[in-house]
Amino acid sequence: MRMRRPMTVFKSGVPGMDFGYMICETGNMFGGKSESLINRIYDILENEEARQIECKERKTSFKPLKIGAFVHNFDNRYEKEGYIASHNGLRYPATSVGTVESLDKLVNEQELDVVIIDEVQFFSEKSEKDNWAIVELLHRYVSENRFVLVAGLEKDFRGLPFSAMGDLMAISDENHRHLSKCHVCGEPAILPQRLIEGEPAYEDDPLILVGANDSYQPRCRKCHVLKKRDAKVDKVNII
Repeated sequence: MRMRRPMTVFKSGVPGMDFGYMICETGNMFGGKSESLINRIYDILENEEARQIECKERKTSFKPLKIGAFVHNFDNRYEKEGYIASHNGLRYPATSVGTVESLDKLVNEQELDVVIIDEVQFFSEKSEKDNWAIVELLHRYVSENRFVLVAGLEKDFRGLPFSAMGDLMAISDENHRHLSKCHVCGEPAILPQRLIEGEPAYEDDPLILVGANDSYQPRCRKCHVLKKRDAKVDKVNII
């Protein structure tokens, strides 16, 4: 069962029909980012049902919003099923895409009013202007009066902004930050701990290790660990 909570208020009650707007669900792993994203999707759908009923009662025309959900195909946990999925079991159908260009093509072909993206941190291409391409794209969508909902991991395993996430948070109208519980001590966790065969990763490892036997844990700053080459394992405070 999904959690009920108030939706962002728009002049018409319907996002995307008055002005562009962007909401970013971010924070640490296992913090509930995808769950919150899916809840917002269902809020929009319920709002659409209410608007349709109101238009019918007033005998006015009803133009439904065109809504599209996407997930980066690097996140292949649910790729075969085609879903945005949360750790607590919530799911919503989504199209798997791998590049900013392919995302933009689908959005324009479908003439979407609402663009929803999970695992947005994996869109790491740069534009001709050497900016994050996904940032330029979503900034344009907002200027076109589209409603944009994104969710993504705030920090990488080193504790730095995960690709474009810092910029996406900066251009968003709303940022909702989700913490999780440290796997080691139980305190609030803001960092993802990468483990390779049970050992902490090296700080100079690639950001994404395709095919690597790695796993992740949410950790607080005190318990977050990075290995340094030719050095002992150090605990790292990242400021």
